[in-house]
Amino acid sequence: MIFAILKTMKKLLFIIYLTLFSSQGNASSYDWQLTSTSLDGKFYFYLDIISIKKNKSGNYIYSVMTDMIQRKDSTIATWETDCVQLKKRMIYGEEYTMNMAKGKKTTYNLKQLKKIKLAAWENALPGSNNRRIVEAACKILDWKLISKGKGVELYADNINITKNDQGNYLQWDLFNVSNSKISKLSNGSSITLQEINCHKLIIRDISKEYFNGKMGMGGTHLKYNIGEMPEKLSEWRNIDKKSVWGAHITSLCNIK
Repeated sequence: MIFAILKTMKKLLFIIYLTLFSSQGNASSYDWQLTSTSLDGKFYFYLDIISIKKNKSGNYIYSVMTDMIQRKDSTIATWETDCVQLKKRMIYGEEYTMNMAKGKKTTYNLKQLKKIKLAAWENALPGSNNRRIVEAACKILDWKLISKGKGVELYADNINITKNDQGNYLQWDLFNVSNSKISKLSNGSSITLQEINCHKLIIRDISKEYFNGKMGMGGTHLKYNIGEMPEKLSEWRNIDKKSVWGAHITSLCNIK
């Protein structure tokens, strides 16, 4: 009887082990978005947009996948990043024998990374591969989710709000789309700079950029700079205070 219980417990512990650890390097548990290609054209860098969080020190923790273009291997690294000083360090790593985090996996914890001198803090220098990744990751948590529907998500940047010479607010919004029927985009995202006249409760788009991936990643396939927007896309329109976005704008303008 005792041996039967011990055997059952051993089996349960094995199942728990598989549940906790076998999925740790599984690429399907991530939401990878192409951030950039390396400066030498040999690597693709992907950022997992659902893993980004802050630790107790206020630094960002997130996963980066490096996919080799000319070879059949890849890596996943967990980075800790100081977004104020724009520096980062690796705190966990995985190596794979195939592209996109597939094949045989080798893992490295923080102690092992320190031993091979891969866990030291380093500055993300301007123009470097690291700088591109760090800036993309640090930008994501500036976005505040305003509304979410079937296949669509609307975010606003509540940190980088400015006023122009006319006294109107300038604010960025981000629109994520995944197989939605209500948008011209089938998949991807767009980032729009909006001008808001709080006195008249009107709004217009003054620049817009369309991306192949979520959260403004994956490369640009269409861009309108300030002064280049088609007239129909840049017309002033009334703000519907009853809508979710209208309520957000109303709050921004401090209108009761």
